[in-house]
Amino acid sequence: MGTIFGFLYGLLKSIFGNDLNEYLKGSYGSGGDDSVTYFGIGLLTFILAAAFSFLYYKFAPVSKSKCGAWVVWGLITAAIAGLVAYFWVKGDLDAGRMIQVTDDGTSNLPINVSNCIFFGVSNVIVSCVFYVLISFVWRLLAKHRVISHNAANVPF
Repeated sequence: MGTIFGFLYGLLKSIFGNDLNEYLKGSYGSGGDDSVTYFGIGLLTFILAAAFSFLYYKFAPVSKSKCGAWVVWGLITAAIAGLVAYFWVKGDLDAGRMIQVTDDGTSNLPINVSNCIFFGVSNVIVSCVFYVLISFVWRLLAKHRVISHNAANVPF
């Protein structure tokens, strides 16, 4: 599953920068086992998207504006996922973990706060993709009466 996350974020690396991409892939030695990885952030983003879409389909009141409510829940999910990714990566930057370990020693990577902000934006995009895909799954399950009837109200 880590390769799926790596692939998705790799498609968006032009947004947040190649150095941050390499750091998140684990290409640079970080001086510890607690480095940020695509797998950790991607898994958390997937769990957020699954949880919010489940909450929408299971508990959201059915209204006349099916698409509006669905989009709002998706935007809330995306905003939370973007903030989580930003603060996770920014925490590593502030802690000084974004270093390159070589035979000659260590050096700081050329990563700054703007890279962290744009990684948060990239995570918003990934979150939206997950939210839509998971919504298709809930719709399929609702069609076969596996879950609540509210899932039948997905806008597609």
